[in-house]
Amino acid sequence: MILKILGLEHDLVIEEDLASVVEVTDRKFFQNFIVNISRMIKGEEFEDVITLFDADNPLKIEKEVLMVLDILNLNINDRKIKKDLIPKLQ
Repeated sequence: MILKILGLEHDLVIEEDLASVVEVTDRKFFQNFIVNISRMIKGEEFEDVITLFDADNPLKIEKEVLMVLDILNLNINDRKIKKDLIPKLQ
């Protein structure tokens, strides 16, 4: 998959079953990125700055991404957590 972010000169290539790490030093850019990707995953209004592609086909990020923003308040009974995250941790 490829993650295109407005403001970055390169696209981010995301490999299946591998953790991707991105280092962001600009605080404002990081804040904007987290707010927008969180809104996208929740299905809320967001700025159209982040796009996820598989080959040339745009994907719905809310169906493809599981993002944990607050690990201390993680609800392990959440359907998506049970289905996607817990099996990978076992």
